Amino acid sequence: MDSGPDGFVRDLWYVAAWSDEIDRSLCNLFILGRPVVVFRRRDGNVAALEDICPHRWLPLSMGRLHDDDVVECDYHGFRFDPTGRCVGVPSQREVPPLARVRSYPIVERPPLVWIYAGDPERAAPSRIPEMPELSDAAFRWIVCKVDIDANYLLMHENVMDQTHFHHLHRDFAATPEWDRGQIEVETKNGRVVRRHVTLAAPAPPVAAFAGIEPGSPVDSESVGTFVQPGLNTSTTTHRARDSGQIGVLQTFHIFSPRSPTRTRYSIAVGTNFPAANLAKLEAGVRKAMLEDKTAVEAVQRTRTAFAPALEVSVRADRAGLEARRLVRELIQAEAASREKFRER
Repeated sequence: MDSGPDGFVRDLWYVAAWSDEIDRSLCNLFILGRPVVVFRRRDGNVAALEDICPHRWLPLSMGRLHDDDVVECDYHGFRFDPTGRCVGVPSQREVPPLARVRSYPIVERPPLVWIYAGDPERAAPSRIPEMPELSDAAFRWIVCKVDIDANYLLMHENVMDQTHFHHLHRDFAATPEWDRGQIEVETKNGRVVRRHVTLAAPAPPVAAFAGIEPGSPVDSESVGTFVQPGLNTSTTTHRARDSGQIGVLQTFHIFSPRSPTRTRYSIAVGTNFPAANLAKLEAGVRKAMLEDKTAVEAVQRTRTAFAPALEVSVRADRAGLEARRLVRELIQAEAASREKFRER
């Protein structure tokens, strides 16, 4: 599973939080194994600093945020501005030259706040994935979040191999015919695209929320894309053969790697389902997320305790294996780039 010292691709934008989670309080979070304190400045912009006071290492998030956007450590009162520069030490006039903390590039594109954990010189906002569907009036949206004690790549593999749907989410997501659907996988331009199709199969339970009669024949298609290590998307369409009714689910699977074995999983589901059924859909999605959490955490515990153990893969695993390969190549490319820089 691990592709490098920590298994992370660092020179990428990841979702740090959702816009409504950041205010004038000091929010502690981890990104790629490093502690970060995030807060909203007086001008409405978001700032992110490493959550370690360089004096005696108390987390800055335990301190206080002043009206001038200065963060004060709650141990000895060292003060830091939003750039990470130390602007005051109560016990002396002069500020030690090394008294500063790392400031992370951070960009808010509502409803998401993106952070860059790699080389700041490469932090071009143009590299943030576009997600215009989140503001598409054609969809009604629900958002659910959960912390999962597992590596983010296990979560990618979980959403890219949907043959687990009938077994893990049997009362919500699929029918037995989904296991036997046609699966195609293509890797292109740094992305993995998976297409899963069944024809004239009984409608899964979730299709009922779109007004499709449960068990009636439907043609179903799910197209999922590994966009980057922090983002996976899918569009699922159920078309009833009898009525022509169409149910669409546009899903963003957002993975914020907190550590090698902890991931913040956010799912945003947009649908054309009737508004009256959104509460039922949300309840089903939350239940499915918790079922995924239980399964993937158990897989992580087994991998940690017994690796390297025999791992058998089948055709349905191809998309996940391609994602592993791409991540491994990205990590290796980053390592080679850093080595060239050191040789200069």
